[in-house]
Amino acid sequence: TSVASGGVVNAVVNRNKINGVSNDMTFSAAGIAVAGGTTGPNTISNNMITGVIADANAGDIVAGIWIAGVTGSTTRLYYNSISMTGDRSALLTPGTAQFPSYAVAITGTNPTVELKNNIFYTTQVADIVANPNAKSYAIGMVSTTFGALDSNYNAFHSIGAQDGGFRSGSLATASGTDYAALAGWQTAVSDDANSREGDPLFTNPLNDLHISLMSVVVYDKGTPVSVLDDFDGQIRSAIGLFGGVPDIGADEVVATSATGSTLGGRVITAGGQGIRNATVMISGGTLTQPRMVQTGSFGAYQFDNLPSGETYVVTVISKRFVIDNPSRVITLNESVSDLDFISESNK
Repeated sequence: TSVASGGVVNAVVNRNKINGVSNDMTFSAAGIAVAGGTTGPNTISNNMITGVIADANAGDIVAGIWIAGVTGSTTRLYYNSISMTGDRSALLTPGTAQFPSYAVAITGTNPTVELKNNIFYTTQVADIVANPNAKSYAIGMVSTTFGALDSNYNAFHSIGAQDGGFRSGSLATASGTDYAALAGWQTAVSDDANSREGDPLFTNPLNDLHISLMSVVVYDKGTPVSVLDDFDGQIRSAIGLFGGVPDIGADEVVATSATGSTLGGRVITAGGQGIRNATVMISGGTLTQPRMVQTGSFGAYQFDNLPSGETYVVTVISKRFVIDNPSRVITLNESVSDLDFISESNK
C-alpha cells in the first residue's frame, strides 16, 4: 500500500479497454498502476476499466487505478471510467483478512495528482461477516494533506453492503477516515467542488462503460482539459475555441434528434486522396452546441440525425493540410453525401 520511489515519466496511457484483471492468490490487483519519476508528468486518459478483483489479504489492495504518489512526481487522470464490481468472497482464497477495494487509490504524502472528468464507480462486495474490513471505496488516499491535489468535475458512485464511500489517511484497515458522502470528502480535501455523486448509467458496468442514456450525472458536466477526444476517438464537445461542455468519463455522449437528415462527404487532396484525422465541425440551425467528428482513413465524415430545413455551417480543420474553402454554408432540405472539401497544399 506504499511506494517511495518511481521512474516513469512523460507516459501517456490513453484509450485502453482493460477487463478481467483477477488475482485469486491473496495478493493485489490493479487495472493501471503508475509510479512516476520527477522529470515529467504522466497522463492517464480515456480508459475503460472493468473486472478488477482480488482476494487482497492483509497488506494488499484492489484498485482500478493505483497511483504511487512519489515525492516530486506528477500524475494526471482525465476522462477515465472505472467500474469495480463482483464478489471478492467468491474467489478461490478469500480468507478472513481482506483489505479494502478502491476505484482509484493514491499513496504518498500530499502527492501532486490531478483528477478531472473521471467516473469512479464501485458496487464491489465481500462477505461482511468473514471480512468486515473489506470495504469498497470510490477513492482512497494515504495522505492527510491535500495542497497538491487538484480534483474536480468527477463523478463518484459507491453502493453495496460494504460501501465505504471515500477515504483518506490510509489505504489499509487501521487508522484512516471514511466519508460516507461526497460532501464530507469535499470538506476534508477542499476539492471536488463541482464533482457529482450518482449513477452514471453505464451500458453494462461489468464490461461496457459507454453511457447508455443522457445521464444527468455526467452529460455536459465536465471541464475542458488537454485531451480532446474520447475512448472511441470522437471529438469532445469542448476543444478550446469551439466552446461547449464535455461529458465526464471515457465516453462522450453525442446528442441526436429522433429523426432528421444525414450530411456527409470527404476531405481530400487535389489528387483525390483522402485526408484522415481532419476535424469537421457543424454548427447552426437549432443545434444547441457544435458537433464534431474526425475523418476516417479515406477522408470520409458524416453527421446523422440533423433537423431538415435548417441552415448549417460546416468547417474543416487539418493540422497538415490547407483547406481551400474550409467553411461552407448549406441549407439541408434532404440528406447530402457529397459535401467535399479539397486541399491544394500542405502546411
